[in-house]
Amino acid sequence: MTEHFGGKHMLGLRFTQQGRRAAAIAAFGLLGAIGEAQAADLDQKMQVCGACHATGAGGAPKYGREAEWAPRLEKGMPALLESVRNGVPGTLMPGGLCGDCSDAEIEALVQRMSQTQN
Repeated sequence: MTEHFGGKHMLGLRFTQQGRRAAAIAAFGLLGAIGEAQAADLDQKMQVCGACHATGAGGAPKYGREAEWAPRLEKGMPALLESVRNGVPGTLMPGGLCGDCSDAEIEALVQRMSQTQN
């Protein structure tokens, strides 16, 4: 009989309290490592964004300049994602130099770039 983690057996193996605790710690460690890898990937993608957003090239809102980001953010994230995906003639090329970025990554990058830097 196979029961969930709270039961006596999992996948046919008997887990002691220490075994369950060790498995939970290992799972959280793995999730932490995955989170760190995703953050490092996002940092690399942020450097790509910096080609325009660090200098304001082509009218791009600069990092941490909330006033420059406000008109874009007021339209809502779905509209901003559409602009990034499709581009804005004369300013933003489709994909914003990050054609492999997911919508979730673009949203995270926008949130980082639009916040005031301390």
